[in-house]
Amino acid sequence: MKILFTLLSLCFLLWCPQTGRCQDAGFLTGAVQDEKGVPVPFATVAVVQEAPATISTGTVAEESGRFRVKAPAAGAYRLRVSALGYVT
Repeated sequence: MKILFTLLSLCFLLWCPQTGRCQDAGFLTGAVQDEKGVPVPFATVAVVQEAPATISTGTVAEESGRFRVKAPAAGAYRLRVSALGYVT
């Protein structure tokens, strides 16, 4: 029983550091969808700083509506999404 516990503990310790590598650190990811859940292709996604309302960074969503944008420095931000044919 002691050997089984030791082996399980060792497996857990070896597995834990690997889980951190799977995260997409430094990026904001998501998907743009309309109110019916249909993807909105090629929507513009902007990361807007709160204090002076300036755009820090942004990207254009893929055809599937998915986007990935580099996260700005720590602070308060909003995501502003726009697309032709949609009212925000």
